[in-house]
Amino acid sequence: MNEEVSEITRKPPADAQPIPTGRADEAEINALLEDAEVAMATEHFIYPASNSALASYDRVLILDPDNEIALRGLESIAGHYLAKAMDAADKRRFEQARAFLEQAQLVDPQHPGILPTREQITMLSSARRTAVSLDPDMLKARDPLLLESLREAGRQSRQSGCRAVIHARSDAEGRWIYQQMSNDAEAENGERVRANVQISWPARIEVLCFPDQAQR
Repeated sequence: MNEEVSEITRKPPADAQPIPTGRADEAEINALLEDAEVAMATEHFIYPASNSALASYDRVLILDPDNEIALRGLESIAGHYLAKAMDAADKRRFEQARAFLEQAQLVDPQHPGILPTREQITMLSSARRTAVSLDPDMLKARDPLLLESLREAGRQSRQSGCRAVIHARSDAEGRWIYQQMSNDAEAENGERVRANVQISWPARIEVLCFPDQAQR
């Protein structure tokens, strides 16, 4: 399901009123938890506001502030948006990533993933990037003329505070690219290429260098 960040806002039910201690209706809580479960299964996490899992969990917590199921539900919703934030950051959609992060924090401000996700987004957005395009025909033929470009990308990724992202059409192709990046007689003994493989097209290598990490 595609989610428009601009549509996602937290609007607790306007008609939900606190219930005095000891008078919470167990049947109502159970019904709300069932509604939340259905909303989660259909990915109606926080919108539409009146029928979302978030709205149902909010109502439960008004009736029973310590309800573990509702609290875990909020944590799960926040985790969903943290994952979307990281996915957007990996695609260099940093404004969208920050918006998803804000939604996660709005749902569950105490979620343990909020701080590391924020740090990752900040780090990725400040990275210096070098892109290496890979000719598809040369790559398919494993053309020796491509090897020097791959080895140079490997040298760059070995620098302090740097790593590479290999975009390839398959795991096998990604492994071959990594092997060629690593096959460099000029590399120091024991020094490894820092890289991970993503299945995507067009095939290319991105070398990311993080200034803060280079100083550590």
